[in-house]
Formats: sequence, structure tokens, C-alpha cells
Amino acid sequence: TLQKRAGLSYTAPRLLSHEGWEASARAFYDETFNVLTFTARRVEGSVQFQDKISRTTALFYRYTLSRVTVDTDTLRISPALFPILARPVLVGMVSQTTIRDTRDNPTDSHQGMFTSADFGIAAKQTGSQASFVKMLFRNSSYYRLGKRVVLARSSQFGVQTPLGAGRPVVIQQAGGGQPAQEIFTNEIPIAEHFFSGGGNTHRGFAVNQAGPRDPVTGFPLGGNALLLNSVELRFPIWGENVGGVLFHDMGNVFANISDFS
Repeated sequence: TLQKRAGLSYTAPRLLSHEGWEASARAFYDETFNVLTFTARRVEGSVQFQDKISRTTALFYRYTLSRVTVDTDTLRISPALFPILARPVLVGMVSQTTIRDTRDNPTDSHQGMFTSADFGIAAKQTGSQASFVKMLFRNSSYYRLGKRVVLARSSQFGVQTPLGAGRPVVIQQAGGGQPAQEIFTNEIPIAEHFFSGGGNTHRGFAVNQAGPRDPVTGFPLGGNALLLNSVELRFPIWGENVGGVLFHDMGNVFANISDFS
């Protein structure tokens, strides 16, 4: 079993009798083992407000509080990194998302464009034990070539960076009799890293296998920066039921934005 998920949501459309406003609340549980490096358990609650400015543009304001636990029995990284990357952590994040969507059909697009920009901050003031800033930008466009051929492209750019001195963690020294050492770290927990690879992101990699790897075990660690670009030429093969795609995927996950090349 790669994923177990349960959720409960409540939506209030036309908030305060305003046609363009909507509020929602969500409780969520997720247990995922699709990264291969670890199993993560996430318990999350969120509140979101939506302001639909026009037919194509909407703003989302969100507060999310999540508790993420990494199962150390399945964690396939160097034990020395356990206390830093795999510590259980409470993440409280305030975020804002802007979406502009001019596609003719969101599920089977032939023309138009989709753009989203998401910015979030997690800090002590938002109830978070990990402090970092996160930004993710996506843009996709679709062009009809003739009646049934579509040229589609999609780009993603994401970056996150720690804030402040971090929180104290206890590092157990190697060797018998060595005293434990307490250090401050602002490393972002591994479950909050960017991961990429697979049929929905970069088809040059297996699922979530792109990016930096642990030098001891060879398993992916994810990263704090992401750059992906995909171009597809979609065409029919047999009626409406079977189609083909010629594609080119480019990009990777990087440990930090300074590692872009």
C-alpha cells in the first residue's frame, strides 16, 4: 500500500451573501510511502477563504497546521541525518495563492493558459516549530494546431529557504560513551522538501526519484529548489479513445537555489 488518505471538509459558498466569496475548512490524514526514502504520516487542519475576482482570476488565503511524523523504521538515509531531517515537527503556515485560468476545458485543455503563484511562510508566530518561506510558481499553456493536434507546455519553479537560527535538536555522538550534543538547526524537515519524478512531473526519473541523494544509502532526499519544464505534442491515434504524445521533459530538484546550473 503506497498511500492511505482520509479527509473531511466543509464549504460555505457565497460567504456573507457575497457571490464571489467562499470559505472552507478541512481536516486531513495522510500516510504515504511513494517517495521510497521514508513513510510520512501527516495530520492536518486548514481554513481557507476564496475571493473570485473575475471569471478567470481567484485569490486564496489559507492557514494550515500540520503534524508530520517520519517513520524511522522505514527511513533510508544515513542515521547521522535522522535528528536533523526526520524529526517530528509541527508546521503552521500562512499562505496566499493567486490563480488565473483561461483554459477552454480544465480536464482536457486545447487552448488557453493556467497560471498559479503560491507564497507561504511558517514561523513561530504562526504556531510552527520549523521556520521557512516557500514559493511555488506554475504556468501552463495550450495551443491548438489544426482541429485535433494540441501543443502543450508547462513550467514549474519552486524555492523554499529556512528562517532564523532554528530549533534545538539532540545529536547522539557515534561511539560508546560519547555524550549527546544539542545543536540548533534551521534545516527544513525532509517531509516538507520538494520531490519530483514520474509520469506527472519528470518522465526521465522514477516516481519522486529526482534530485539530491543520500551519499551513504543512495536514496533521494528531495530538495529546497525545483525547476521543471515539459513540452508535449498531443495527437489522436484511434478516434476519441486513444491518443499519442511526443514529449520533452527538462529539470530537476536541487538541494538549494544556489545549486541551479
